[in-house]
Amino acid sequence: MTAIHQISGYETSRDYERLADEMQRRSVICVVDCYGDCRDIAKTGYSESNHGQTWKIGCRGIEYIWADDRGGFIRQCVRLNVDAIF
Repeated sequence: MTAIHQISGYETSRDYERLADEMQRRSVICVVDCYGDCRDIAKTGYSESNHGQTWKIGCRGIEYIWADDRGGFIRQCVRLNVDAIF
């Protein structure tokens, strides 16, 4: 049996401004660097409350990105090489 170690064949984007805009309306599937040379498939989450905003990307209880402002979210996207699938 052949093991697949690469996520490929999808149109992805590193337009993090667009990702931030889009995720305020719906969840977006992303590919993100996780541990070492591994990448994981995750989804965005956004919420607003009286206490402020929450911007995150995660899956299965692991939050790879958690920020309380748009700028911090975008900086973390750059650091983790997030690829959004729109």
